[in-house]
Amino acid sequence: MTIEAENIVARLNGKTVLDGVSLTLSPGEMVGLIGPNGAGKTTLLRLMAGIAMPQRGKVRYDGRDISQLDFRTRALARAYLAQSDDVQIPLKVERLVALGRAPYTGVFGRETRADVRAIERAMSEADVSHLRSRAFNTLSGGERRRVLLARALCVEAPLLLADEPVAALDPAHQLAVMGLLAASRDRGAGVLVILHDLTLAARFCDRLALMDRGKLVAVGRPAEVLNDDRLRATYGIEVLHGMQGGVPWLLPWALANSRNGGAENNG
Repeated sequence: MTIEAENIVARLNGKTVLDGVSLTLSPGEMVGLIGPNGAGKTTLLRLMAGIAMPQRGKVRYDGRDISQLDFRTRALARAYLAQSDDVQIPLKVERLVALGRAPYTGVFGRETRADVRAIERAMSEADVSHLRSRAFNTLSGGERRRVLLARALCVEAPLLLADEPVAALDPAHQLAVMGLLAASRDRGAGVLVILHDLTLAARFCDRLALMDRGKLVAVGRPAEVLNDDRLRATYGIEVLHGMQGGVPWLLPWALANSRNGGAENNG
């Protein structure tokens, strides 16, 4: 399934937060949505997930206007991982993850063997099986992120849209989560993920979409998007570059125009 956002304009509280943004997500690719705080990334992700509707422009799933799709069709088409947890009740982890199967079972429907397998697989992949009996509101921030990721994986949708899925995670779990997203991509899903870690974005994403002040500045392969001039203009930073095992990495090193901004990588 393909998502197309075409000439999206969105306003919040009278302010234009997206101005003519167009972006396509195809099956079997991971696109990293990057940019400084306030660039409009979360708004775009929510619009492409159908959580909100734009003032102008269209979002289409396989050519069909998302506003014309009923709730169940939309829920089966995409899994959405929000930036912050949206669960306030003391629901047990296993039951919360199982909500990812609601598009198949209905809220009060009986789970099939396929549902149970999907729930167990998602909890195992997100490393939360040992938390199954814990109440969600007793978990740490990182544990909550992994549980919500498990709920999104449990949907087994052809599209996965994730807003900062590695926020609050330790380095090992950051790598594990990015590996899970890559595995979803490799199984044919389209993955759109908001990231602030540019090294993870460069390493795992097939394409990057760089946003700044409500506009799409650049879309392309990581090496094309993450050039020094563009990073200075959008983030106001200088970076170090390197290679490890044939894979490029970059490290934000200093604010642009800072005295140490021109440091070279000798490693």
